[in-house]
This record gives sequence, structure tokens and C-alpha cells, in this order.
Amino acid sequence: MTIEQFAEKHRLRVTRDDCNDQVILGSRGHLYFDGEDLCLMALDTRLRVRSKWEACGGKLWLGAISRDERNRGAQDVKIFGVTNARAATAMVRCRVKRILSEEEKAKLIERLPVPK
Repeated sequence: MTIEQFAEKHRLRVTRDDCNDQVILGSRGHLYFDGEDLCLMALDTRLRVRSKWEACGGKLWLGAISRDERNRGAQDVKIFGVTNARAATAMVRCRVKRILSEEEKAKLIERLPVPK
């Protein structure tokens, strides 16, 4: 599966990072594909219960705990070979694209002003 297929299946948006690689951004981290494997990376994220990260499946790597600018615990997380995509998208807080139904589209078109 490619990142485009994954994003379309889960209604997510694909963007490019600084290295021009395709990623799915979230507010806590991002998802990407390494070959055929879905991977998760979150840098300097607030501390979470380890079992929440383990629920994503795959090989979990947790970095050392440090302190952020507000003196809260921060940690780097990386998961190779994510098996539970729904848990992974929830953990990195990916925004799901809204898909309008035909009825909703019709209502929005009715609200548009008529050009003179």
C-alpha cells in the first residue's frame, strides 16, 4: 500500500516535509511509509502512557524523557510497522478530511449569493 492509497482510505491529507518526503501530518507527530510499512514519529511530545503507544502495534522506540520550555515531560517516539492505523492516527491527531454528502452540497449552493 502506498501513502496516497492509505490517505484516501482513511480520508487524510498527504503533505511534504522538509526533505520533500510524503507524510501525513498530525498535531503531535506524523505518519509515513518506509517501504511497505506504516511508521509513526512524534518528536518532543508530551508524555503518554506507554500502553497507548503500544496499542498502535509494531516495534516501539521511546526516547529519553526531557523537559520542555514549560518544565513538562517531553519524549521522542518512533514506531516501525504500525498495525493499528486507527490508533496511530488518533495518537498523532491527524485531521480527517470532511466529505460532504450531495444534500449538504445542495444546501451550500443554495446559500451562495446570486451574481448580478
